[in-house]
Amino acid sequence: MYRHALFRAEQLGIPYKMPPTHPFDSMKPLLLATAAKGDVHFVPEVFRFIWHEGRDPSSDEAFAELCERVGMPDGPVLIQSEEVKLQLKRNTQDAIGLGVYGVPMFRLNDQLF
Repeated sequence: MYRHALFRAEQLGIPYKMPPTHPFDSMKPLLLATAAKGDVHFVPEVFRFIWHEGRDPSSDEAFAELCERVGMPDGPVLIQSEEVKLQLKRNTQDAIGLGVYGVPMFRLNDQLF
């Protein structure tokens, strides 16, 4: 999968860099995206941070940088919210029902990519 993603990125001229470890713990960015309610401008910036720059969002330092970048400096506090955690659980159940199976993934025209 990695080789194909790299191949396609090179074909399309898209900068692509894997995080230093993979798989990585995606819980913090998932909770942050949930707190941001999946804002259309927010999600691409998270993907850029991880897949373009190759950053690991699970470390405290990198996560704080990501929060600043997306305009949510209170992110480390927000992701502790019980409401955000419960919403992520609901989102996860919805995703499973749609057939989502990994990260990164998105749905377009009823197809998963």
